[in-house]
Amino acid sequence: CAITRPREFPWTPHPISSLSPTPDHRRPCRLRDVTQGCRLEAPAEAISAWLGSETAQSVLAAAADLSSSPPEGKAVWTAALIEDLAVEVRCSEAFVAVRRFEEGPGDGARAEVGPLDAPALAMRTAALATARRLAGARAVREDVLHDGVLLLDRVLSSRDARARTLRPDALAAACLAVAAANAGAPLPGAATLDPGLGLTQEALDAAVAAVGAALGAGTNAISALRILKLYMERLGVDLGAGGEDAAAAVGGRALADAHAALESGHLLEVTPSLGAAALLIHARREAGLTPDWPQILVGLTELTLEDPGLQNALGALHGPR
Repeated sequence: CAITRPREFPWTPHPISSLSPTPDHRRPCRLRDVTQGCRLEAPAEAISAWLGSETAQSVLAAAADLSSSPPEGKAVWTAALIEDLAVEVRCSEAFVAVRRFEEGPGDGARAEVGPLDAPALAMRTAALATARRLAGARAVREDVLHDGVLLLDRVLSSRDARARTLRPDALAAACLAVAAANAGAPLPGAATLDPGLGLTQEALDAAVAAVGAALGAGTNAISALRILKLYMERLGVDLGAGGEDAAAAVGGRALADAHAALESGHLLEVTPSLGAAALLIHARREAGLTPDWPQILVGLTELTLEDPGLQNALGALHGPR
């Protein structure tokens, strides 16, 4: 359970996060600053019992005396509820797109990646290095890079003969180009993409066509990183400028772990939504955040900690690769 309050209260001089768990005012929850405000995190039963206690009422009344200006107080809370509802609707619609992508219409758009044999893993290592270099040189967004690598992994797992004859750097450039085009930020042509690659426009176009052929034209990609950010948004984090601290308060090292998982390939055979959930749960456990998997995300995803797929993803996160 988590309760969010607006970051700025016109009717209270002190943020609720200034409250300390003194012997007289112990609370069974953690206070976390997020972009939308301050979150009280705890098991639902514990926080409900505490909020109904006289101790909690006295502490909260000291921080925000609603009786002094009820109209203003109601306006602030109404605005906060409207904002949270807008976030819920936005995230729910986005997760519908995630489900559609992962379930797939049977045209090759499915998200899963099958086992990679040794030659494919070697090609992936070389292509990933090129993709990282190109993304850095062209200031490609990190989520676009992760989408491109998901395309790369799906192509390699397809065992498409044509795709496997491509040079790793050509395959990397093609997958990144497709992901960037999907995101509405197309990369420049081969001549300016990276002169050091020695890749002609004709060769790049051929590689893009090979990617489309290998995936049956299903070249959409929604990576685990993108879904992880969606989960964080639903938990009240705005990952815009200055959102790193809020992300760490809610998700620990989840974002950094997502980048590490891209390199390790531990989540290769896990669907992105389960991989993102595993990353968030593990990072929250490591950071001592409770609950591991907030109820608000159970509502969004219909996933519980007991889900076999989620347990498999958690096991894969640190498996050998």
